[in-house]
Amino acid sequence: MRGSIRSQLKGSWQVRLYIDGKQKSYTVKGKKADAQRFLNELLHKLETGTYIEPTKMTLAEYLSTGLKILNLR
Repeated sequence: MRGSIRSQLKGSWQVRLYIDGKQKSYTVKGKKADAQRFLNELLHKLETGTYIEPTKMTLAEYLSTGLKILNLR
């Protein structure tokens, strides 16, 4: 796993993370140091196994999953 930082518009940076040959991209507003900090956090989460890949789950899907886990449904 590795990552990179690339300048975008003034005051924003693209943080790219490569996981298993796939690229994940994030935009960070602020200074380059902020983008580097964000990339370091992502890499740390990957190394420790606490990284959760973002999904486009709706609130209803999220709550339904939670209810199934709690056996309340």
